[in-house]
Amino acid sequence: MEPNGNRSGASSSGRAGLLASRAMAHTLWALTLVLIFMGALVKSHEAGLSVPDWPTTYGQNMFLFPPSEWRANVFYEHTHRLVASLVGFLTLALCGWTMLRDGRAWVWGCAELAVVLVLLQGALGGLTVIFLLPASLSVAHGVLAQTFLLVTIFLAYVFSAERGRRSDAAADGHASAVARWAILLTGAVWVQLVLGAVMRHTESGLAIPDFPTMGGRWIPTFDATMLAWINDWRLTRTFETGINLPDVTVGQVLIHAAHRCFALAVLGVGIGLAHSAWRGRTSNSSTVRTAFGALLLLSIQIALGAATVLSAKQPLVTSLHVVVGAALLGLSWLCALQALPLQFARTKRATPDAATRVT
Repeated sequence: MEPNGNRSGASSSGRAGLLASRAMAHTLWALTLVLIFMGALVKSHEAGLSVPDWPTTYGQNMFLFPPSEWRANVFYEHTHRLVASLVGFLTLALCGWTMLRDGRAWVWGCAELAVVLVLLQGALGGLTVIFLLPASLSVAHGVLAQTFLLVTIFLAYVFSAERGRRSDAAADGHASAVARWAILLTGAVWVQLVLGAVMRHTESGLAIPDFPTMGGRWIPTFDATMLAWINDWRLTRTFETGINLPDVTVGQVLIHAAHRCFALAVLGVGIGLAHSAWRGRTSNSSTVRTAFGALLLLSIQIALGAATVLSAKQPLVTSLHVVVGAALLGLSWLCALQALPLQFARTKRATPDAATRVT
């Protein structure tokens, strides 16, 4: 048996390692949300090609590009790249630290997945510039950012104090129901974010410029008359603001309508999650707070969606709509993690200090 002093030292070392993992993981998901907001600002200001080269910035090392040149739209694109680099470095650091300090094979796998996704995300960001912002690459870039956020939140929860306090017992009936609703909401929000990305990058954000009506009517017909009404509005808006709004197609109108209509389905699932969590409130108060937090964010998100249309895509409003959608996705996923039982694989890999493993 080890002397007490050695066991105490190993325990202190393990706790310090866990706190470091926790700090890095929480910083990573928070920075990812900031990065999503900055990416939304880039698109909202149409600044994606304000820095026309990659990985350099106007032929210079982007980390040495002088701040005096960070002007107008260059500011949005260049700072987006810098924060993206920071997220990449932090992801690599967290993965390396996890391999050194954590013996759980499935945690290693999740950290490695985060590295793969962040590298792929960086490559997609560069390709969108090189190929002049094609819609397919831009949509993939946006959707992958949301998916990466889910992985970072999973890692943060793995190292969280809340998870450390939970037992390995299987979830009760109420928790299982909450988990199902939370997973359903996570999937629904992810699909809605995909529709939103397609809408933004196919220039369909004002394909239906009025709210709560669509094309000047309560029951849209998607016919030539409705399309003519929309394009007349866009032409008038062009004359009024000097911002060119070319005619849209029926396809663009349908993309916009799909995004609006699916929001009602997401709202229904959000209400279902809150109801299920409230019924089981005595067994898990954390899921109740998270579920109602998600419902609150969902309400704010719908309001921001309406404001985006009514403000004719004012950049700050539009960008807030994007980042609140990402936060809603993350909170829905967190609710699922809180409700799911802790029955993960227990396979361990050898580490330099086995005493620092975290259960």
